[in-house]
Amino acid sequence: MLRSKKGIFFTLISIALVVIVSLVVREPIVGTSEFEEIRINQLDNFFDSVQNNYLENALRVSAHNALLSMSLYAGKKQAYIEDFDKAFSEVVLTGEITQGGITEDIDTVTQQNLMVGNTLNDFIEIIRTQSLDVFKVDLDIGVLKSVGVWQVEPWVVKVGTNTSINLTGQTANWTTFHKNINTELNIFEFPDPMLSAEFGGTYDRLIFNTTIEPLEWNIANLNNHVGLGTYAHFENSFGPSFLQRFYDPGLRSICCGIESILDGSALTPTDMTNRRSSVDYEYSRGVDCSSVVMKEVTGISAGNKPVYMTQSHVNLYQVDLYSEDTCPSG
Repeated sequence: MLRSKKGIFFTLISIALVVIVSLVVREPIVGTSEFEEIRINQLDNFFDSVQNNYLENALRVSAHNALLSMSLYAGKKQAYIEDFDKAFSEVVLTGEITQGGITEDIDTVTQQNLMVGNTLNDFIEIIRTQSLDVFKVDLDIGVLKSVGVWQVEPWVVKVGTNTSINLTGQTANWTTFHKNINTELNIFEFPDPMLSAEFGGTYDRLIFNTTIEPLEWNIANLNNHVGLGTYAHFENSFGPSFLQRFYDPGLRSICCGIESILDGSALTPTDMTNRRSSVDYEYSRGVDCSSVVMKEVTGISAGNKPVYMTQSHVNLYQVDLYSEDTCPSG
């Protein structure tokens, strides 16, 4: 699973370049030779590449690996992430995570080398060292605030931070104040952090969106949806977004909620007795016959049975003719 995700990462990433207006100051050149002018032009290009390309790429890799690591961490701990925003920034910058007052190296917990050498601080140190070795100049990059992440679409998150960049040469200095570094990631092929936390890694799913349009649902498409483990987004969703799945499945994201339907292998005998909802976020919320009338989708294939859902989801998936009331028990 991890090998596939990492191997095709750069072909899957959707890159959005955010144009930032920033103040760049360079000290006047006094008495420079033609050779020095050439060198300064090289440093101009280097400085521009660092602030407009390198840092965005570094942030993209660090953020991607942090989200992947945190989903695996939730599975290892079988718990949701406390103070998610703070924890995300910490993992991106240092590869460590603090939960319940205890700080741990996240790679040690997940037993995956995803953050070692891939933190944002690691990449900053790499380019700082290269600038000194290759150009004999000092490059200082400071992260001025925490690294943030936001859900901007059902299948896309945005990551950003603010930096100061200073390049010091013998005859000229380059400085950018408050440079915003932003990038975007799609969430395809990430392990679902909610299912990781709920099942402790015993029932994992990678996130892929279904190609079924809202008016195309029927029993055949629902069967494929369950069997493939794909995810759907409905307008005015009651489900959590991808990011909310890290810390609270009880939250609702109207713009960006996603959901999948668990197959019967996820349900324990007690779940079946109580007719616990197969809709993933309702399962996490403990929705069953004790709180609402549940339907069993009788048209589901034997390999996916049983599938339980509320009437509202029966309507969404347009399978009313293939479902029946099943509460309190058959």
